[in-house]
Amino acid sequence: MKKCNDAVRDHKYFSDDSERFRNWLKEAERKAESCKGASGSRKELEEKAEILKTLYAQKPTGAGLLNGVVLAGEKLAGSTGPEGINAASSNIEELNGAFEGLYDGLSASEREIQEKLLRFVRSQSPAYELGFRLYVPELCLIFTAHLGGLHLTIRKVSS
Repeated sequence: MKKCNDAVRDHKYFSDDSERFRNWLKEAERKAESCKGASGSRKELEEKAEILKTLYAQKPTGAGLLNGVVLAGEKLAGSTGPEGINAASSNIEELNGAFEGLYDGLSASEREIQEKLLRFVRSQSPAYELGFRLYVPELCLIFTAHLGGLHLTIRKVSS
């Protein structure tokens, strides 16, 4: 009877740990979804970047919850048949894949948002250097706007 009670308890732990991880994952995916796409104002992009930062900070929590599912699944091996072991293994693989997919997606979103934020910074920064060239026969005029000043360089174009 004790062995049967232990098996039921182990299955309950596995089920509870799986559910706890799925809830955490669902909430993280909801937050990640709100960060997809590098569109919006600078403020909106900064808010998305902050959400991503929070999600990265929560990664160890998610990994700990997933590890709890794995450990509970390992405990099942002694008290369940081959079908149960296969079902638990499939469940763990699915959860692990979803966890990895979440953070792979976050990396892509983070790159897009950082690139867009960098464009905002460059376009609004007085220290950003803007240069262009005007070609005139035998001369090359180079205009450079830098730190609010305008510099003109004239060089003879070599033939």
